[in-house]
Amino acid sequence: MEEILAKFVVDVRLFALVGIILLNVGLGVVAALKRGDFSFVKVLDFLRDYVLGMVIPYFAVYAAGEAYGGPVAEWAKNVGVLVNGVILLRGYNHLAELVPGLPEFTTALRK
Repeated sequence: MEEILAKFVVDVRLFALVGIILLNVGLGVVAALKRGDFSFVKVLDFLRDYVLGMVIPYFAVYAAGEAYGGPVAEWAKNVGVLVNGVILLRGYNHLAELVPGLPEFTTALRK
């Protein structure tokens, strides 16, 4: 298990996921400040939802892929890409709030 955790910590998809989460938090804070409804509790909720709700489950899928290999490992990589895509969409919507004329992609990801 320690070997799998060590590989996970240096996985490029994890770096991308953490980077996208931090970018999303930054965009969300700026958008909330612009709207005038910033709340530190919302930042903590977002981090809880996305770190506990996406990073930890992604680790479980990653660990299964490392343990079983083959198609499970390929599926685990695809899950990492999908998770990054979901968070990118939410970040894009924050960016759409900040850039006049930029259409929102979807409102389904908003809370």
